[in-house]
Formats: sequence, C-alpha cells, structure tokens
Amino acid sequence: MRLALSAALLAAAAFGQVGMPPPLVPSNPAPAARPARSTAPRGPAAPAYKELKYPALRLPEAPQAARFQLSNGMKVVLLENHEVPLITGGALVKTGAVYETANQAGLATLTGALIRGGGSRLKTPDELESELAALGASIDSGIGETMGSVTFSTLKENVAPTLSLFHDLLTTPAFRSDRLDLGKSAVMNSIGRRNDDARQVLRRELLHAVHPQTHQPEYGAVAPLRRTDLEQFYRRYFFPANTILVVSGDFRTEEMKGALEVLFGGWKSDQAPVPDLPKEETHTGGAILIAKPDLRLNLVAMGAPGGTYLDPDAAALDVTATILGAGARSRLRRRPARPTESVENIQAESYPGFVTAGLFAVTGTAGPGAAADVVTVALDELQKLRTSEPTDEEVRIAREMIWLRVGEGLDNPARVALAIGAADYYGYPADYLQQYLKRVAAVTRADVLRVAKEKLEPSKFTVAVVGNLRTFEDPRGGSATKVDITIPPPPTGRTAVDTTTLDDGKKLLERAQQAAGGAAKLAAVKDMSIKTSYSIARGGKDDEWDQWVAPSTLRQDGTATQFGRLIRFTDGTNGWISNGYASGPLINPGLQQSLGDLIRLPVNLLLSDRVPGRTVAAIDDETVEIRQGEIVTRVVFDPKTGLPSQLHYDLLTDRGQPILVQETLSDFRDVDGIKLPFATTVFQNGTKYADGVVTEIKLNQGLKVEVLQKRP
Repeated sequence: MRLALSAALLAAAAFGQVGMPPPLVPSNPAPAARPARSTAPRGPAAPAYKELKYPALRLPEAPQAARFQLSNGMKVVLLENHEVPLITGGALVKTGAVYETANQAGLATLTGALIRGGGSRLKTPDELESELAALGASIDSGIGETMGSVTFSTLKENVAPTLSLFHDLLTTPAFRSDRLDLGKSAVMNSIGRRNDDARQVLRRELLHAVHPQTHQPEYGAVAPLRRTDLEQFYRRYFFPANTILVVSGDFRTEEMKGALEVLFGGWKSDQAPVPDLPKEETHTGGAILIAKPDLRLNLVAMGAPGGTYLDPDAAALDVTATILGAGARSRLRRRPARPTESVENIQAESYPGFVTAGLFAVTGTAGPGAAADVVTVALDELQKLRTSEPTDEEVRIAREMIWLRVGEGLDNPARVALAIGAADYYGYPADYLQQYLKRVAAVTRADVLRVAKEKLEPSKFTVAVVGNLRTFEDPRGGSATKVDITIPPPPTGRTAVDTTTLDDGKKLLERAQQAAGGAAKLAAVKDMSIKTSYSIARGGKDDEWDQWVAPSTLRQDGTATQFGRLIRFTDGTNGWISNGYASGPLINPGLQQSLGDLIRLPVNLLLSDRVPGRTVAAIDDETVEIRQGEIVTRVVFDPKTGLPSQLHYDLLTDRGQPILVQETLSDFRDVDGIKLPFATTVFQNGTKYADGVVTEIKLNQGLKVEVLQKRP
C-alpha cells in the first residue's frame, strides 16, 4: 500500500454517538391517588437490621475428579458436570518466563500467543477462526511467569471437532512468520506504553524489588527473535510428560478417557524432564524512587513477602491486611486524618503466591511533597496491630470478606477443574483453596497479633514511590535509591546477518526469481508502470499510479480530490511532494515510506541481491529480510510456487508511532514473460485496511527520468 496508506496514517478517528435509553417513567407523571389508610390491625414490626441473623458461610466441598495417565505419559484430570451441555478444558504446561534468559526476555510471551495466533500446520489462523466460529467454540493460549496453557470451550455436541482443533494447536503449532511479526509488534507496543500508567509502574517496580524473579522484555531482546527461537522454546517444554490435561463438563468419564487416548496417544516426545521452577530470591527493606515528572500526586507502596497458599501464616496475614486496609470498615479507612497530612486512597491487601511468597502491600496517594505521609500513616496503624489484639468483630468481618473473595467461583465446575489441575501442576493438594479458607476461618485475634509481630517488622518492608520528586526521605531512616525506568530505544537492525543467513537468503531469492520468469528477464526490465485501485475497508476508494525507472526513480500519483492530487517523487536519496498546485521537499517519515515503496516494487524487490548496499538474509525456510539502511522488509514466499506471498514492514506516523503493515500478494499473471501480482490485501497492525486490484502493468515503455521528476 502506498499513497492510500499515507492518507490512512494521517486520518482522524471517527466517533460514534450512543443514544440515551427512554425514561422508565414519564418526565412529568401525573400524581397518583393516595390510598385510603387501612384500619386493619398491624402485624409484628420488622426487626432492625442489627437483629437479622444470617446462616454461617458454607465451604463448598472439593469435588472428586478422575485422574489417570495416557500411554504417552500425559496426565489427565476429568470432572463430570451435567448441569449444562458445555465442555471446557485446558492443557497446563510446565514452562514460563522464569525459564527465559535475559537476552530473550519476551520469548515465552510470544510463544504462548503464537500457539493460538499462528494457527496449526493444518489450519491457517483465518481457517481456524472460521471453523471455531461455525462451532461456537473458542481456543486460547498463553504463557505466564510460571505456567503455559492452551484452553478450549465448546458445546457438548461439537466437542469432537473442537478437540481435534485443540489437539492440532497444542501438538503442531505453525508459528507463521506473518503472525510472529504481528506478535512482536504487539509486544513492542506494550514495551513503549509500559510507563504510561503510574499505578502499573508502582506495582511492577515494587514486585520486582521484592521478588526479582524474571527479566523485563526490551526492544533489543524482542526484535531479533525468530521463528526458530519460538519453535525451540516450544519443543523444549511442550511434550506429553510435561503436560496436565484438564477437562470438565457434560461427558462420561470412560468415554472421554477413551477419546483422549485415541486423540493424544500418538503425540510422542523424548525431551528431558524440565528442571524445577527456580527458587525465588526475596528482597526486603529499603526504599526506591521512580521519577514521573508528569504526575501531580505521588503514588506510594510498601511491600513485604506474603507467603504461599501452603504457608501456615498466609491466612493470618490475609486477615491482618483486611483488618488494616481492605474495605470501608478497615482501620486505614476509619482513622482520623491529621490536619497536616495529605493522604488519599490508602488501603492494604495480602495475596498468597504459588511459587513466590505473594505480597503484603499498603498503597496510597499523597499530595506534592507529602509522599512520606503514606508511610508514616501505614507504620502507625501497623504498630497498633503489632502491640495489641484486634477486636472479635474486626476478625469476624475480615474472615467473611476473604471467604467471599476467595470462595467466589468454587461452585463453578470449570474453574474448579482448572484449580485442581493447577494444584497438581504446583504440587498442591487438590483442595488447597478449601484448606486455605479453613485456615482463614480458624484465624484468631492472637494469630493476628503474632504474625504482625513476626512478619510485619517495619524494616522488612520495601517502600516504592512514583512521583514528581527528586529525593525521598524514608521515615524509617535513609534516602531512597533512584530507579531508572527509561525504555532503551529499539535496535536499528532486526536480524543477525552472517554467511549462513546470507547464503540461505540468496537461495530463496533465486528460487523466487526463477518462479517469476528468470533473473535475466527481470534484469531486462528498465522501467515499469503500475495502476492500482484500492477499496478502503472503512469506505471509499483510492487509485494510485506508480512509475519506476531503474534503478531508483519512482513517481507516485494518487487520486485527484477537491484538495488536489497527492504526488510523491524520489530519486532514491531525496524527493519532493506535491498536491498538484504547490510542492515542497519530501522529508521523513514520508521520504522513508517512498524509499521503502521503491524497494518493494515487484521487479526491484526480486532483484534485491543485485542492488549495492542491500542485504538479503534468511529468517527461516520461507522468509527473507531485505534491508537497505534503516528500511527493513520481510518477504514470505509461497512454499509451493516460490513466489512472494506476503510483505511485512513498519511505517511511522507523523507522530513517530510505528504501524506494522502486512501485504498479501495474489492473482499472479504473466506480463511479458514475468509473473506479477494483480491483487493485494493490506493490513495495519493486524486489522484489514484495504483490498487492491491492479488494473494495468506496462514494462519497458520508455519512461524518462526527466519527465517523472518534473513538478506540477
């Protein structure tokens, strides 16, 4: 996409209007007639709300699931539920970001997303979407810090075809290059936005300070990742003996067991056992300061390890945090504010972890220059909990709040089944949540006092501050260490170029040259004219006329409008732009786009191995990366025909925001003995932008540089 795409990058978004619903009653209702006062004797008065009696909270019993192992070593958990005709499930895989190296941070995330997003070897992503939509089913995948998963949900009547698609994605994901580029673009966009939300920055930096478990993805680690990296990561961790399959819903256990054996029994692998999840390194104490000059208020958090679900004191810490600052009746919310303090939204929470020791945290906001007030207030209330027992009423309310929070969903068979699978995965008892809630119910006033003394020592808390501050003096003594959250810029190159990748890239390009008609015929083309009509997805049309003279002259004429005709010209180094009436120099990002369009013209693209200063390196067995200066284009070749089927490249908006463009090429026709594409579909960041149809291609008609470079 050329000039039409330029217009898209500059277009403003349209906003829709939402109508208000009609009023439930007329705006000026007629007064209702007052009913006559009854003279019948009244019944007993309703009790006051304080006199109401409620039954004790009931703990759902852990259901009995069927467990067995398939012939290939994959563990299976089955839980029948015949209430609704649905079947859900998922494969839990022992992997995660904790197994990444620092120079490949983001690899696990990409691999997890592309298992589903890249389709299988048998189904393209589009074919997969179509079949799932027809089945009314869904499949998702992802890899977190300590677990990978591929999950599905379907109607009972469609379980067989859904399981077949699920099996293909789990066992033979394709990791297609075009979807990898989209995935990398999404990850890199998230990198660029990770400091936008100050609260996320606060939580991220506090967690990293207390539990420095994993590495943070950076442009320099994500950009060089190749399909082979994802394939290697997948093969290392996705194999039967490293997988727990959980299925729940409307089925008969014996029938499902037999179906799963038939479906998955042929999935074999001889991978070595995956090492145990790395032991965490917990840091406590100290203070960190993260500068965010754009903030008016300061965000403050105090954090300490909170224990795992199996930790005997985790339940008591949860009750303690709830008493301290969860809900309107907590101590931090009910405390009388000091006249000089500037503290808002202060609260506390404690949540256990599975592998890491969770987090006990107090968070709040403070006005300019008052960040220390949050710490002072929190320490004052913590000290009260460390010196005397709470009331019976405080403990009761806290226990009930936790029961409602943690117990939510324990009556949902699908969630319970996945919880049972997660318990097996982490080596927990199947009823770990029930056991945790029992420990919560048993927490006493003395337990709260004990854990507050033992676990909530002020010096064990790490304090994190995000705000418009140059320094922060910790009320406990000492100054905060400054943490730099500046995002390192993206690297200039994407793929390592060496003898092997260059040789493989040349072979792929030579095959494409031969498929298109031969290198000699391509090299004999001295000029080319292409007229294309684009149908824009959001509505409207745009025509474009590209005229090229070898080696580096390109003029692009767009559709005439009431504002003129957009025309761009480049000689391969500089250029100009015009609206048909006036013109000016072509500067970035428009110049970079024209230079990229020059490289991506069909004949010029296929002869890239003959252009000085242009490199062609293989990414995989179907993809090459063509690089000239800062301009990078990835070309995916059709393995059957050898012709280019997709182009991937980045464009920058006037604000410097990157957009990943994907062009799919089709309808190749013979033009003077050369096969050229007559149809294209353009996507921006994975969303369809336009369909293009070539209406005319002329070769070697004698175009002159002096004519093309003449301004209107």
